[in-house]
Amino acid sequence: MRPDVARFLASHSRSPRDAVLEDVAPYRGMSLEEKGRAVEAVCRSAAAILTARPDRDAVIALRDPPHPSYAVIMARLRVPWRSAR
Repeated sequence: MRPDVARFLASHSRSPRDAVLEDVAPYRGMSLEEKGRAVEAVCRSAAAILTARPDRDAVIALRDPPHPSYAVIMARLRVPWRSAR
């Protein structure tokens, strides 16, 4: 790799943690009402995008399978809930 390209990449790279922290920074400190308005705006935008698609119903019907660890995690989380009942 060319040294100038390597320097550029190094100066613009960031860890996944830093990237997430930067992405959520505008939402920190928001009230529940403000966060609700942000979610509402995202949902409105998603609905507009879906409405423009000819395959809208097929897209809505798609379901991602759960992560392979989902069942184990959910079982572990149910233990304290069941114990508290």
